[in-house]
Amino acid sequence: MQQNHPYSEKNQRDISRRARRAPVLLTAEETAEILGVKPQTLAVWRCAKRYKLPYVKLGRTVRYRLDDVESFIAASVKEAAG
Repeated sequence: MQQNHPYSEKNQRDISRRARRAPVLLTAEETAEILGVKPQTLAVWRCAKRYKLPYVKLGRTVRYRLDDVESFIAASVKEAAG
């Protein structure tokens, strides 16, 4: 079976296509800023499992997918009574 060279044009197109589909990952600081809380608050939420805000653990690093943060905000919207 013939393999493509890692830097071939076909492999570069495949990598580019996958990169466009890759999720946007935010740091805890960026996520905290979007949500209007402190990064330490996010750490408490993760530890206590207080809210269902998914996160990605990469070694010792924590990241949040932008789509998950946006879904978390949308799910938190409450209708006004009246």
